[in-house]
Amino acid sequence: MDVVRFSQATLEGDVIQFNSGDGLDVADGASEASVTGAKIQYNANDGIFVGLNSTLRANGNQIVGNGGNGVSVFNSSVARFGTARNPANGNIITNNVGPGVVVRDVSFAVFAPSRNMVTSNNIRTGGVGVDVDCAPQFFCHSGGQLEQLRRRHNKLRGTVA
Repeated sequence: MDVVRFSQATLEGDVIQFNSGDGLDVADGASEASVTGAKIQYNANDGIFVGLNSTLRANGNQIVGNGGNGVSVFNSSVARFGTARNPANGNIITNNVGPGVVVRDVSFAVFAPSRNMVTSNNIRTGGVGVDVDCAPQFFCHSGGQLEQLRRRHNKLRGTVA
């Protein structure tokens, strides 16, 4: 599914699976997607790709078993995981071939104080690797939940505060 070129989409309770590329692309400039209660699983590449100045809001999703990263955030984009108003509305990002969340190219990932679980990714390396991968020059904000992410056995790399 593509949300591209200044588009907006709201997905609630959808199942996005078995695609030959990414499960969901939010890209090509100022596009925005709000995804709630979805299962994004078993796609050949990334579960979700967010790029080119686009925004993702992800609440209560399962992003599982994709052939690339769980979520890739590139090219001046923002991904927000969970909400402060409903701490139980976290996301489960697990068993993806690459890291659960990758942030690059002047992008941001914000983990709200909800029960986000980003764990047991990097299955091509037997789970040896990181679950949240922020290159050192980019930033992942854990909404004060860095210890919560670590307690849940998430492996973090880069600038996560």
